[in-house]
Amino acid sequence: MAWFKEGERGLAMSIRQTAVPGGYALGAIVLPYLAYTYGFVEVFTASALFCLIAALFAGFWLYEPDFSSSAAKKQSMETSASPLKDLRVWRIVLAIGLLCAPQFAILTYAAVFFHDFSKMDITLISTTLAIIQVGAIVSRIWSGRWTDKNKNRRAYLKTCAWLSTLTFWRWAPWCGQRAFMA
Repeated sequence: MAWFKEGERGLAMSIRQTAVPGGYALGAIVLPYLAYTYGFVEVFTASALFCLIAALFAGFWLYEPDFSSSAAKKQSMETSASPLKDLRVWRIVLAIGLLCAPQFAILTYAAVFFHDFSKMDITLISTTLAIIQVGAIVSRIWSGRWTDKNKNRRAYLKTCAWLSTLTFWRWAPWCGQRAFMA
C-alpha cells in the first residue's frame, strides 16, 4: 500500500480484494463444466494450474516500491517491537476475520443450498453465482473509490459489518436453523 497516497488506498485495497470474487466467478463457470465433462481429477488439475499461473504472475509483477521518499525514510527510521505485540494489529486481524466469515460461509454453502434446497440446475447455479461475484467485484471497486472520496472508510466498514450481521441474523430462521442468541 506504500505506492498509494492516503486518498487512493481504499480504491487500491478494493481492487486487490477483488481476487476472491474474481476467482470464485471463474471457478463457478469453469469447474462445474470440467467436473461434468471430464471428472474430478481434471477439476483439481485445472485448480492447480490456476494456482501456478497466479504464482507466476505474482513472481513477475510484484515488487517493492521505491522507498526513497521522505515519508518512507521517516517510517523506516522508527523502531518498533514485534507487530504481534501491538494490540492494533490484533484488532485489525479480528475485524478482517469478522468481515470475511460471512463471505466464506456464503462461498462455501451457496451452491449446495441452491442445488439441494432450491433444486436448481447446475448451469443456472454456476451462472447465478458467477453473476453475484461479478457484482461483488463492481461493488468492492465502487466502495473503495467512494470511501476515498468521502474519507469514511472506517465508518463504511463498520456499517458493512453490522449489515452482514443483521442479514445473517434474519436468514437463520428462514433457513430452518436456530439463530445463535448472544
